[in-house]
Parts: sequence; structure tokens; C-alpha cells
Amino acid sequence: MMTEDGVRMMSRVCAIVPTYNRANYLPIALESILRQTRMVDEIIIVNDGSTDNTLDILAPYHDRVTVITQPNAGKATAMNAALARTRADYIWIFDDDDIAAEDGIRPLVDALDANPELDFVYGAHQYFMDDQVEDLRYPDFWGEPGLDRALINFLGNLFPFQAAMLVRRETFDRIGHFRMDFPRCQDVEALIRLALYANSQYVPHIIFYQRVHGGARFLPGRQMTAGEALTRAVQFSQKALLLHRDEMTVDRVMPYFAANLRLDLKRRAAYLSRACMFARSALWQMAIADLTTAVRTSASPALAEELERAAVSINMAHMWDLLSLDRASVRKLARLRRSSPYGRSIVTALAKPMLWLTRSGFREGGFRLGWQRLRLLIKLIGVGGCCRMVMEKVSRRQPAVYQSNQVA
Repeated sequence: MMTEDGVRMMSRVCAIVPTYNRANYLPIALESILRQTRMVDEIIIVNDGSTDNTLDILAPYHDRVTVITQPNAGKATAMNAALARTRADYIWIFDDDDIAAEDGIRPLVDALDANPELDFVYGAHQYFMDDQVEDLRYPDFWGEPGLDRALINFLGNLFPFQAAMLVRRETFDRIGHFRMDFPRCQDVEALIRLALYANSQYVPHIIFYQRVHGGARFLPGRQMTAGEALTRAVQFSQKALLLHRDEMTVDRVMPYFAANLRLDLKRRAAYLSRACMFARSALWQMAIADLTTAVRTSASPALAEELERAAVSINMAHMWDLLSLDRASVRKLARLRRSSPYGRSIVTALAKPMLWLTRSGFREGGFRLGWQRLRLLIKLIGVGGCCRMVMEKVSRRQPAVYQSNQVA
């Protein structure tokens, strides 16, 4: 950052950590923030009415963090309270159960410092199960975001989590803070606004490690099971997309690779892109409507970039499981696959994650869940399509998507 006199000033970074009844994980998250190779200038912990010993475990950090305690009102309220408190240049919102990579924040700060036109930057993350921090993983079907539009990277693949982002504080002032009517997925709704109205850049670097666990989740005033939390997450993710549906115009969802194509291929790529966004939140009827329009827009063979995007978009089991309950949408997708060579290519590509998810269904959920997913896959692409998909899978090793940082 530069002053009016042209003197370079060091940017100030504030890490905001909302927390509720996570005293077992919070110290681990906090220590990882304190260990950053690029020091975080301010850390604000918002204790959202915890009833465990959160305040006790924070006592030793009194000279290094600011603690705000409020009645339990939810994550959005907690984050907004911290945003109103800080005067830092850059905001890093971090979950209370994750772990920051030791060199996580430095490249994001460098990117914002180097380009004042950027409103926010984002990087990658890995995940681990429960306390198995040494077993870091990437989802099998996770596309690299590359240089595409942020809206496509976010909703077409939901790539960045909030802890992988660094945002200028003034950007939140401009586009608005977190919505209080989203007790879940307030980050998804904010990401959509950021993608629509702010300039961004992807930084290919591991920012943090996400802890995936089956513990309870929380809404203001009550506790949820992990299963209920997933259901609510789908509901509020859908609400976020529907809230901004009219703003997601064809021009805004057109991928960069289509920029120099002829008009019909541009529009086809845009409708496919938006269909992937809707399907990823189980808005299958809206997704199928856009897929149908894409098929009708051009009969040209599917482009490699279209197939690649489709194949990594819907990699979450519960979205396919929800589709299996919607018989009408399953029939429409199957008909769409039979309607044209392009429809066949795209529906088959969309279904690729189902091969891995079917296998995991048999392994983790038993015969009933595995058979439910296999039956859906057969309905969508046929027995022959399933056999070809298996042969392709076993004959081609999947390349690693990212180079990982190591957990210190």
C-alpha cells in the first residue's frame, strides 16, 4: 500500500474467528493463525454465546487477541460485529475448527498489495478427517479454478472456502456485510455478491486445511446434528442462488474459454455453466432447463472445455441423492442424453463423479445406498455407458490437482 506521498506502508491483516462451543478445536485454529510466516496484525475472536469453557481457553491469549462476547445470535452476526470493530486493510475470516497452513496468508497479502484493482484474492485448501491431520486429501472430482470468472469458480465448483480468501475491508463496506437471514450458508451468499460485484484473482497456493467431522453444528439458540446441518446447508445454498438468480445473466456466467467462439457456442457454454451452478445446489429443474437450452442452442460437438467443466461440477453425493428422489428430473436428464450427440456427451460428463460416489456408497453406506446410486447412474447413461465409464476409469490414472504444502 502507498500513502499519498508515495511512501510504501505495510498492509494490516485482521483474522476474524467466530466461535460457538468449539473449545476443543479453537486453540488449534488460533495457534495456526499465530504461526503465520507473514504475521497477522489483528485477531478478533467473536464468542457467540458459548456455554463451554471457550473463555477459559482464550484467557492465555489475552495479550494477542481481541475477544468479543455476545449472546448467541449466529455466525453472520458474529462476523458483522468483528467487521464493525476492525480498521485493518484486509480481512481473513477463519473457522474455529480448521488449521491454517503456516505460509497460508503471505501470498494472498502479496497479491493484494501488488494490485490495487483487486478487491479479493483466493487460494486452495485440502481437507482431513476428524483429527487425522497428516492424511490430507483432495476430492477426486475437483477441478482447478484457473483463470475463469469468480462466479464460475465459486458456483460451478464451489472452489474457495472463506478461510482460503483475503478481502479488502472496504469491499465489504461496498457490497454489504453478511446477511442475518442466513443462519447457514451466509458465506455462500456473500461469495456470490463478491463474485458478481468485485474483482478477484486466484492464487495457486494452499491456504488452510479443513477439518471434516461429524460433530454437531449450531444455529442461533439450538444445536443440530451433522445430517440436519447438511440439509439446512442445501436449503440455504438454494436460497442464495435464487436470491441472485436474475443477476446471473448469460454474459456473467460465460466462461473465459468461450470469449472468442462464435455466438452460438458462446451462449451454449454460458447455459451449461449456469446449469452446473444450479445442479450443484440440487436445483435440478432449473439446471435441466438451462441444459435443454444449451442443447438447442448448437448441435456442434461438445468442446473439451465444456466436458471438463461438466465432469467436475457435481461431485457431492447428497446432490445426486436428492436427484434420485426426483423421478421427473431423472427422466428429463435421460431424455436429454438421448436427444443429441451433444446431450449424450454432456449428461455423461456430468455423471462421471457418480462412479466414485457409487463405489463409496457401497463401501460406506451399505448395499442399499450403493444400489440407489448405481440405479440412478444406469437410468442416466445406461448399462453400456456405465461399462464404458468404468473402462475409462481403470485405463487412465487421475493426475494430482495441486501440489500441497505440508502441515507444520
